[in-house]
Amino acid sequence: TGETFPLYLKPGVTIQGNPHLRGQNTVIQGGGSFLSPSAASQNVAIVGANQAGLTGVTVTNPNAQGYGLWLESTSPLVIDNIFMANAADGIAIAGSSAPVIRNNYFYQNRTSGIAIYGTSRAEIRQNLFENTGFGINIAQNATPLLIGNRILRNTDGIVVQANARPVLRGNVIEENGRDGLVAIANARPDLGLVTEPGGNLFRNNGRLDVNATAIGQQISAFGNQLNTTRIAGQVDLLGATAQK
Repeated sequence: TGETFPLYLKPGVTIQGNPHLRGQNTVIQGGGSFLSPSAASQNVAIVGANQAGLTGVTVTNPNAQGYGLWLESTSPLVIDNIFMANAADGIAIAGSSAPVIRNNYFYQNRTSGIAIYGTSRAEIRQNLFENTGFGINIAQNATPLLIGNRILRNTDGIVVQANARPVLRGNVIEENGRDGLVAIANARPDLGLVTEPGGNLFRNNGRLDVNATAIGQQISAFGNQLNTTRIAGQVDLLGATAQK
């Protein structure tokens, strides 16, 4: 209808469609060039802003390497939306962002539902990730908190790489084609401590539920529902590993 993409959210302003239906009939589709300070030029539908909001819309960017929502060192509130059929990621979180991403539906995004980079401290809570590439991809030095998400039937459920240190509590990770969670390089996901059990459910993932064969240190995974025959690598189920 004539909008120029990307759309830029404004601080203190919320774009609201129909949150009761997660924006099923309120569609923002398109993308345009955005110059990211940390990742060069990208094709993006919506660019975030501090203290902004996005709720009740469907976001689709079918352009080559198209991203739905890009958050560059910004911390908006993103609730009750659908991110579907984006050619790259539904949401990319870069820089020092600390957004709250809650109760959204990520479906058929080609690369990832959410990708988290930089030193981002995103709170990813009660979302559904389904039939996408990686449900959540966490890289660089990101330290997000993942609580109460359902991550189902993706290529891989959660990929943690580089020096990332995510904390996972109360998530359901099942029926993903390869691994439920895979840790690479110096990544160190916290899947649960004796003082704070993980409460995550890993079940029926195609290859392994937790694959930590590509890292050189233990990861703590106390207090989860896990089949011990479907774990590889140094996974501490007793909670003796100290997380830093």
